Amino acid sequence: MMKQPSLFDQDYGGGGLKPLKTKGINPSSQGDAVVLYTPNTGLPDLELKIAYGLARVAFEAGLEFEVKRFGDGFLLKARGSLEDLERTWEGLLRRMMSYPEFFASLPGLGQLRHASGLVYQGESASLEAYLRTPQRKPYKASTSSLLCGHPLERDNKSTAYLFLSFLISKVLPRDGGWSNRSNLGICKTCARLASLGYYSAALQLWTDRTLIVLPVPREGFSKQDFVQMIAAQREVKAQQSAGTKRLRGADKVGIRELPVLIFAQYPHLADFYLKGNFDMALYVLEKGQAWNTRDAWSGDVEPYAKFVKGGKGAYNPFNVALIHRLTWNMDDAQRAFPYLSRALASQNLGERRYYAASFSREAVKALSKNTQKVQLLNKNVAEYLLKEVAMIKPELYRDEAVRAFAGLLRYFVNQRNFSFVDRLRSTKEGTHEFEEVIGTMMRQARVASEEGAFIPGPEKVARLMQLAKEDFEALKHALVILGLSWGGVKEVSND
Repeated sequence: MMKQPSLFDQDYGGGGLKPLKTKGINPSSQGDAVVLYTPNTGLPDLELKIAYGLARVAFEAGLEFEVKRFGDGFLLKARGSLEDLERTWEGLLRRMMSYPEFFASLPGLGQLRHASGLVYQGESASLEAYLRTPQRKPYKASTSSLLCGHPLERDNKSTAYLFLSFLISKVLPRDGGWSNRSNLGICKTCARLASLGYYSAALQLWTDRTLIVLPVPREGFSKQDFVQMIAAQREVKAQQSAGTKRLRGADKVGIRELPVLIFAQYPHLADFYLKGNFDMALYVLEKGQAWNTRDAWSGDVEPYAKFVKGGKGAYNPFNVALIHRLTWNMDDAQRAFPYLSRALASQNLGERRYYAASFSREAVKALSKNTQKVQLLNKNVAEYLLKEVAMIKPELYRDEAVRAFAGLLRYFVNQRNFSFVDRLRSTKEGTHEFEEVIGTMMRQARVASEEGAFIPGPEKVARLMQLAKEDFEALKHALVILGLSWGGVKEVSND
């Protein structure tokens, strides 16, 4: 269903990451450019944080740069000299990393006694170690070497485990190669670059736990991408400072449902991910005596972003408003979100239609639980689900016969009778189930015709059955979604 970036092999299974195929070795300098490499630690999110740290150094130096995937890590190519980068790096160390509070503010570390070990105290700011092309190393914990492969010197080892790689706490229980946390270490320069990258690129959101959002480049990223990333992060921080700190409803849903909540609360992030250059990695952290990763996931979030944007140039206020309404009733609405997530992310058309109809049903039930009248879906939301998610042709769901029978189904929904919705969803092509459901619905409506039930005439019945022969799956799901939304054709039978 969800495309998994090759950078993140969540299962590990003791076998490490699946390497990218590298098309030859890049020299450490190319004309007026300098090339730096991440160290191939075997921890993908650590490699990414170091890459973001190097990008922040190049950005602060005022250099043009680009970052590309290289093996299991990244390379940064900057138009400038190593001296330019080192001079800027030393300034960042003095300005930002001379204080333990900088490190302690980053979830995953959070204790001054750990942060104090990373504080810059005037050591060498050399980045020469990153000029060398990293070699593939066995993933082995050791007290005599560092994961980054850089020299192990006195007072040059950092062991801030979860802070550096959120995946370690998920790997440890299953992979004997990582069995001893005290043996995991990288040099302080890698730790500080990762800290800077974490600070620059990651979003920190709060529920009852801490949620970290990290953009994952599919192939690489440019300076402009990095600038937009920082701008998006600062806008989120501004909203949080204004009082919107908690991601409402996030503690009630699974990690795969979180992107739609994130985009609904921070719609500007949708623009960033709609450019198609980045996937999203999510980490749910919780803090007891130590930080642990409760859950981790990464994948393509463009479908979630499109739902918020509505497939148009401006944001879709109706889709966003629906998500907000559901999160205010999260105890009742939490069952709806897995259906929405699967409808948006599935590559299978049949699944998309089934889950879109199921989401519509669960959303209407949740919104209507404590109301006097049934709260139907807005017609704009319904049209988005029909056209963009279920991929049903407009000429089908706008057909007068379809609208007429959707209005009949809506009559029962307004009586809080969802039995016909459920029966229509479960009907199968090639049987008489569909005709039986339609016939039963019409008979019950005739009995209740004085109460406002509108019964389609025989021409509409014939037309509906013809459409069922042409595209049965599209028709039945269109009826369900339309029947759960406002609007539609009403017709009184002449029988």
